[in-house]
Order: sequence, then C-alpha cells, then structure tokens
Amino acid sequence: ISTDAEGTSYDNTSSGLTSQNVQGAVDEVLAIAKDAKSQSEANKTSILNLQNELGTNKSTLQNNINAIREVL
Repeated sequence: ISTDAEGTSYDNTSSGLTSQNVQGAVDEVLAIAKDAKSQSEANKTSILNLQNELGTNKSTLQNNINAIREVL
C-alpha cells in the first residue's frame, strides 16, 4: 500500500479529470483553478476598460446634445 499521493490510485470516472493518481488529480485541479483565476483577472480588466469607454461615450454624447441644443 502506497502512502504518497503519486502512488495512490484515483478513480477519475466521474470527475472528468485524466489523472489516475491522487497527485496528478491535485495538480490538474490546481491548474484548472489557476486558469480560472487568470480568466477572471482578464475579465475584470475587460470590464474596467468597458466602464472607462462608457464614461467617455457618455461625455461625448452629452457634449453632442449640448451642441445640438445651442444650434436649436
């Protein structure tokens, strides 16, 4: 009987993981978590960029409305 994670078998049937030992499964889950964190940070940056763009567009729109009012 193995007492280390690499030597301990893992049934991956229902998890969707490919590892067949505990150490491999832990490593896979860690990689998935790191990818999720990276994607989350990228999404946060995209959201902040869109918020800034929205603010700029709102200012431009308000300036255009004011210019139209001056003409009318």
